[in-house]
Amino acid sequence: MIRFENVYRSFKGKLALNNVSFNINKGEATAIVGPNGAGKTTIINLLLGFLKPDSGSIWFQDLRVWEKRNIVNQLFGVVLETPAFFPEFTALQNLTFFSKLCLASEDRIPELIYEVGLDKFPDTLFSQYSMGMKQRLNIANSMLHDPEVLIFDEPTNGLDPVGISDIRKLIQSFTSKGKTIILCSHILSEVEKICDRAILLKDGEVIDKIDIHGKLVDKKIFQIKYSDMKKLISMLHKIPAIEIISSDENKCIVEIDKNYDGSFINQKLAENDIYVSELISANNFESSVLDKITSVQRSGTTDKNK
Repeated sequence: MIRFENVYRSFKGKLALNNVSFNINKGEATAIVGPNGAGKTTIINLLLGFLKPDSGSIWFQDLRVWEKRNIVNQLFGVVLETPAFFPEFTALQNLTFFSKLCLASEDRIPELIYEVGLDKFPDTLFSQYSMGMKQRLNIANSMLHDPEVLIFDEPTNGLDPVGISDIRKLIQSFTSKGKTIILCSHILSEVEKICDRAILLKDGEVIDKIDIHGKLVDKKIFQIKYSDMKKLISMLHKIPAIEIISSDENKCIVEIDKNYDGSFINQKLAENDIYVSELISANNFESSVLDKITSVQRSGTTDKNK
């Protein structure tokens, strides 16, 4: 549905996006993940047609986004981190006002209010809403024109655990109805629960594309600890099936092919009189993301072909 092809974008001579390419599939939930300054906001602004790429192409189906931005923009709904509504209006009054701005039918408003769970508070003013209620109204507002794609920018910031769970369930309900979801979030555990894939950014470059549920994952990740880390790392370098992702004085993170497991590592090390104090699987999304970012920071390079 969405394609970034070799996109570059700079601001005042500083490169914000460097040769960025990725696809987002229709009906899936895709996360854009990375530390502050990685380029997430720039990608969203380019996708919405608010910015023009210096070079490269951004496509929504067969439409080039910048050239058809007035059309493409109407196909997106955006849920910003900080909801902004009239404080002395109810949900119905706020949504009625904004439906007129986006030329959307008012007929859907009662259904949307019910869908996000605000029908129980018909007379409550926005100024009296909790953070979770404000975000629910924010989501309903993004759905007024029935967009094909929903973009969520840090939708659970400031929410308590119950509020986070409620917003997660709402987002998941949209994917079950065939909506395409783009999620920007620092809460990796929520990304893992909501999304199918993740685009991992660092310093304006795509450093990995992760299938969160393992359909494309062909590696297993393990954390190893040993009293003599130099000896351990030296030996690991000699085992062809093992790739060291990162290491420090306390631990080493390695990848092995999915056809092997921890017993393979343990056996190879024991054959060389190395008996580790810890060998645990780190094959989850959060640890994988953090390890890859750390690896890039230490090496100072990225693999632009990923």
